[in-house]
Formats: sequence, C-alpha cells, structure tokens
Amino acid sequence: MLNNYPDVLTVKQLAEILNIGHNAAYQLIKRREIGAKYIGRTIRIPKASVIMYLNSAHYMVGKSDNSRLPDERSKS
Repeated sequence: MLNNYPDVLTVKQLAEILNIGHNAAYQLIKRREIGAKYIGRTIRIPKASVIMYLNSAHYMVGKSDNSRLPDERSKS
C-alpha cells in the first residue's frame, strides 16, 4: 500500500496518501491523531504512524453513520 513512499513522510505526502487537503493533514498532526516530529520548522511523519492511524480507524458501515441515512421512523 505505501511501498512507493519513503519511511519518513512530508505533510504533502501524508495528504496524498490519505487523499485529503494539506490543511486537513496539518489538523491530524495538530490533534495528535497521527504522530509527527518537528525538525526545526519542518514536520516529518514516520510511515509507521500513518499505518497505525489507518489500522486504528473506526470505519462507519451501514447504520453507524446516522448523519447520512434517512431516519427509519419517517418511512411510516
């Protein structure tokens, strides 16, 4: 999955991997959802942190995502 990426990623690469914008990638780091290291003013993300984030994600399947499904009570 991430074989084409180096062991230490940039924010740009993180955004590319997760298919999100740069601001969303910075927010994941700021909220400490993905581990990162600051080297001077540069942010570096270990690939292992991204893999752990993806493996720990709680995926919404079916009725778990109530915000996108119509209310069943309204069908009657």
